[in-house]
Amino acid sequence: MIKEQRFTQVYRRRKNLILRYAYSKTQDLEAAEEICQDVFLHYYEKIEQIQEDLVKAWLLLCAKRKCIDYWRKRQNRQESSVGETAVLEVISENNLERVVDHVIQENFAWKILGELRQKNETWYQVIEAVCICEMEQEEAAASLGISVQVLRARLFRARKFIRQEYLKEYKDLLDS
Repeated sequence: MIKEQRFTQVYRRRKNLILRYAYSKTQDLEAAEEICQDVFLHYYEKIEQIQEDLVKAWLLLCAKRKCIDYWRKRQNRQESSVGETAVLEVISENNLERVVDHVIQENFAWKILGELRQKNETWYQVIEAVCICEMEQEEAAASLGISVQVLRARLFRARKFIRQEYLKEYKDLLDS
């Protein structure tokens, strides 16, 4: 499938999900539409790098980050309106290190999600709903068509699997 067709298919399928998510976090329709547009623009730029089975999670995680950026910018605008002058942030070596660490951790998270999905699809769905989409457990259980007790059991097992498989590697990442 060519890039444009894949993009169009994903956009049609996931646009409303991303828009609803962004609106739930911002409570501002214009901001939600802008975030949605930014998410899909970023997706188009990275489309070849994203596995098809991880697209939904990637879009939601991207939307989550864009919402965080929205609130940061809004807070900065409020601070600057009090009379403070805008200061351009210069990337120092410390900031560069933080950016590199963030990218490494993000790649590690994608690795975990991909391997979790291969290990057990139902665990992945629960982690996606609760940890990525930030749904309340009751809401996640309802959307997955399972009881809250089943959701909690799957969430416990998924987290236990992640800790057993990746805790040492995670600690090594933090130490490096």
